[in-house]
Amino acid sequence: MISGRKITVIDIGSAGYGHPAFDLASLYSSCCYIANTPALSYEQKRKMIGFDIELAPEFWREFCENYFNTRDSAFISQINSMILPLSILMRLRQDMLRTDTSEEQKMQRIGGRLSANIVPMLKKAKRISF
Repeated sequence: MISGRKITVIDIGSAGYGHPAFDLASLYSSCCYIANTPALSYEQKRKMIGFDIELAPEFWREFCENYFNTRDSAFISQINSMILPLSILMRLRQDMLRTDTSEEQKMQRIGGRLSANIVPMLKKAKRISF
């Protein structure tokens, strides 16, 4: 929730099940990936994220600072590099579930994401531990 410039995150622990990395990857995707996707209009991005795009990087940074109890920007960069591959894999899954594109279009999009993003990142990825 954002009120003015104050950001408040409400964790509803029982709202979803699974590893917390999925929640982090989803939030990262919204704040860092969707917010910077040139193919989407400002309004599309705002609708998907739920708040003004300009606040997305600040929201993610403040979330990381509080969730991981750190103000170390190098550590937050490391978190970003660990979360990004999972975030993109989640986007691939969303691509696969789309009903507005043909199977051929889906495979082209997925193949492009895999070769451009996932393969290079997986070579550098580190394990996330909680």
